[in-house]
Amino acid sequence: MKNSRYYPHERNNYFKGKLLTVRDFESEQTYVNNKRRLLNRLLYGSGVVSGLQVVRVDDHTVSVQAGVAFDCLGREIVVPAPKVVKLSKVEGYIGDSDCTKNVYLCMAYEEKDREPIYSVSNASDSTGDPNQYNRILETYRLFIKEELPDFADFEYRNLTTQAAVLYEDEQTRIWQTAPRYVNPGQIFEVTVHIEKSPEVPSLTLAYEVRSEMIYPLDLEQSVISFSEQPGVKRNSYELKYRMKAGNREAEGTLSISPSSSMLTLGDNQYALNEKAALTVAVINGSINDKVTEQFFERPFERAVAYTPDQCIYLARISLVVIKPAYIIDEVKSNPFDEYIYNSMLQYTVGKENAAYGGQDAPLAVQASVEMLPPGQAPNLTAEVEPGRNEIHLHLALPAVAADAVQMTTGTATIETNYRSTGLFTKAEQSFYSDEIAHGLGAGQAFVVLGLEEYSEDRLGEQLNREEKVYFGDRDVFKNSEFGSELMNASLAAVVYPKAGTFRIGIKLSQASERDFITVRWWAYKRAQTSGAIQTAYSQTASSKEGV
Repeated sequence: MKNSRYYPHERNNYFKGKLLTVRDFESEQTYVNNKRRLLNRLLYGSGVVSGLQVVRVDDHTVSVQAGVAFDCLGREIVVPAPKVVKLSKVEGYIGDSDCTKNVYLCMAYEEKDREPIYSVSNASDSTGDPNQYNRILETYRLFIKEELPDFADFEYRNLTTQAAVLYEDEQTRIWQTAPRYVNPGQIFEVTVHIEKSPEVPSLTLAYEVRSEMIYPLDLEQSVISFSEQPGVKRNSYELKYRMKAGNREAEGTLSISPSSSMLTLGDNQYALNEKAALTVAVINGSINDKVTEQFFERPFERAVAYTPDQCIYLARISLVVIKPAYIIDEVKSNPFDEYIYNSMLQYTVGKENAAYGGQDAPLAVQASVEMLPPGQAPNLTAEVEPGRNEIHLHLALPAVAADAVQMTTGTATIETNYRSTGLFTKAEQSFYSDEIAHGLGAGQAFVVLGLEEYSEDRLGEQLNREEKVYFGDRDVFKNSEFGSELMNASLAAVVYPKAGTFRIGIKLSQASERDFITVRWWAYKRAQTSGAIQTAYSQTASSKEGV
């Protein structure tokens, strides 16, 4: 199966006395191979099935571990034992300039003739060689590519993710990726990928995001900017920013504003591809169902499309080249996640996902509280983990100060001289205390007053009832054993906030034989820190609406 064309399978029909020729035996092998490879290709796809990790051995050598892979035509590639290779000896290696660059170690299916034998029929090929080969070895070849692959080569990833190249030359490539489908109101990430040779001059990137039917979470995220730090030379960077889908089904677009884009490499400035737009479909319903529908609706020609240079990218290798030598700086296995997942793995992962949370699982909320020193502003943060369907809420609250509510108490003795002098005695008379400092300082204070009486009754002393303080309307206790001698006395206070003082007044509606009346008072004041906390709570509550 050396091409992507498929025909109805045809197998041998055996019967007694049939003359078997080379064609019949070749047809038998072709029938079995093509059916198996067709199933491999359409049921499993292409990529690494097991193993095939690439590890750095030394500055010049890597090792490809044993493993199995399927290529894009469904052919099995088996590496039975670790293969140690020196990069300079690998097909495709070009060390023609002093630079630091990324190269890709690739693998492809290959067949080799084995066991040459003399042909009895004396048949020879075009070279005149009378020998034929007794075996065909299904093996592989390793080679190096220096250019990045085309995103269209990764068929299954393209079902859910799309990419748009913003800039590309021989040493630098900048692109951004976004999901193809989102639900109304969903928050999703857009990733900007930067891959470059460290020898490229310092890179600065800036552009304004222009979108329709999808929106940045805030204005700050509508401008993307990045600058390499001086002295830092890396091969790749990733920037992420978040967008939010509109509230109805629509085709959302994501592009860059023409007047705001800027790319600087060293002292040179370059233009970004302003036509590199992404289309994000805002849909109702399950995204998984939509992806599955698109997968099965694709034309068969597209499902079996094939280009001869397609391969499996085993590793991205960062090289520092100083002719004629080179040094392997870093190795990243399977940089494009070309893996094939078997059914048992998918079942296990799906079962765990359903049990502990998945896209369709209920949303779990985890909350934690942290106590801050008194006086600090409270803070609420929320972190979303879409893969685990969890939201983590962290609330930081200031501790209440020990003196958040201050209180003082004391008594005031008010002199009275209310005596009845006959018919013309004034019915009501008021008496006032001196100005009293409550000791809480300036500011609003709340004063509570009670009429204090002390009884000489021995029974009251035995029951600890000799001292009494009356609050409110004393008429409640009128004509009872709990009554007061001053049933018709009213109490009031006037507070002077700036002075931190107050004055007590008492009004008697009938004559009294007492020369002095004792009033018990309590003064309350909310500490200043407490007021600051209340203000901060209000600000936090208003700023966190909609979280």
